[in-house]
Amino acid sequence: MVRAVVLVAAVAAVISRGGQGGAPSGATPTAQPTHPSPADSPSESTIRHAGFTTKLPVGWADATNRSNARSGKSFAAVLTSHSTGASLVVSVVPAAPDGATVLRSVVTGQDGYDVAGPRPYRLGGAHGTTASFKKRLGNGAVAHDRLVFVNHGAFGFAIAFSAPALTYGYTSSDLAEMLSAWRWTRSQSTSPA
Repeated sequence: MVRAVVLVAAVAAVISRGGQGGAPSGATPTAQPTHPSPADSPSESTIRHAGFTTKLPVGWADATNRSNARSGKSFAAVLTSHSTGASLVVSVVPAAPDGATVLRSVVTGQDGYDVAGPRPYRLGGAHGTTASFKKRLGNGAVAHDRLVFVNHGAFGFAIAFSAPALTYGYTSSDLAEMLSAWRWTRSQSTSPA
């Protein structure tokens, strides 16, 4: 989970440094879950968070409330698979006019290799950008990461998926399942919460 948190934080930093995008005056991208999350439920279900719903595959848990409480952050969603070490973190950030530039900057800043993308991507009907890459961690392990950045209304949704190299092959199908089940729950003109 830490790896995915680092990635969404990097997306937010790139956007703020570049001055790209921005929420309308008076709007703040608050990212609180829209209901209490089933913190460690391993069953397959649909989850609802700040402006979207998606499917939670079997073996995955919605750890948003616990993660936000521990970190003092306000992520829109933190989904984890404890058995595989994979995680997906969603952060709501200001919209950015060029998601490809944002993701390119993040991948470069993360010293990513075996990079695929950025390339166009559609999430729940909204246009966005995706990139995937590998990153060698300090302990010598390799993480496989995938970033998706989508503007929906006045806000950007930064989605970071990270999994250890050993489990990426089968957890990537979980990611595909979550992204294909993604639905927007409201217009994002003012606030996703």
